[in-house]
Amino acid sequence: MTTPTAPSPISQPQPLLWDTPSFTTNYLKAEHITRPCAALLLQRTGLEKALQDPEYAGEKLVVLDQACGTGVVTKALMDILVGDRNKVRVTSADFAEAMVQFVRGRTECEGWGEVVEGKTHLPANKYTHLLFNFGPFLLPSPAAGIRESYRLLQSTGWIATSTWCTVPWLADMRCAFATEPRLPALPPMAEILTAFNEVEERWDSPEAAKLHLEKGGFLDVQAERVRGSAMWEGVGDLVDLLPGTLGVLKMGWSEEERLWRSGLGDAMGRGRLSGSGRRLLRRGGRGEECGWLLRTCHLKIMFGY
Repeated sequence: MTTPTAPSPISQPQPLLWDTPSFTTNYLKAEHITRPCAALLLQRTGLEKALQDPEYAGEKLVVLDQACGTGVVTKALMDILVGDRNKVRVTSADFAEAMVQFVRGRTECEGWGEVVEGKTHLPANKYTHLLFNFGPFLLPSPAAGIRESYRLLQSTGWIATSTWCTVPWLADMRCAFATEPRLPALPPMAEILTAFNEVEERWDSPEAAKLHLEKGGFLDVQAERVRGSAMWEGVGDLVDLLPGTLGVLKMGWSEEERLWRSGLGDAMGRGRLSGSGRRLLRRGGRGEECGWLLRTCHLKIMFGY
């Protein structure tokens, strides 16, 4: 199959923080965080019900897993599919070549569907469902990403997106950083959540998210705050994920970059954390609730008729 090669209007700058095989490997360890939210996107859009109905006779389901990462949304979708696989066609897309290559391998092994680079110009009015798990707040222009999503969807299509209201383990990281003088202080939460935006665009509240989607042309927008839990086996597993969190901060570390892993690991290992931090990081401990924000929207109405 030949895919269009014209650039997408929401292309990401290079190099991307997450466009490395090592980041992809570590990001897999975060699927226990991202998978529950992926399942919620399937529920809210009605995909779950359609996929689990062996006698489904509705329209052909054409799904875009946008900013697919390691493919957690597509994986969740295919895991619940009952009956004929031909009733759904899935395209997974990401701007990071490392993620694309990983998902392409996963797709070939499990027979999922098509995988394309995020910069590919996809056809308009093609998809019945567009799922954007933990985005579009990572885009340079989230508003452009929403406009592009509108273009890609059919006139009665669904969009479902999720993002962070807050990143709960950052409070514990901040406590740990404070015990190690070699490490720079962490910036405020708002700065972290808008680190990739060329023009700051807040997505960390239901009200803001709803407004952005409505400005993008979507109607019947519903936005809600959803709480979840995360669990790590030990401090080391969490530390492995920290490059993804810290990389968005644009701190420009030099020598500190070589010191933060050992310094932070030592600080956490010594238990120099708040009570919630100790609960989060102790072996077998259960994490604090994560402030996920889930947004769903139905009925894209085309203007002009």
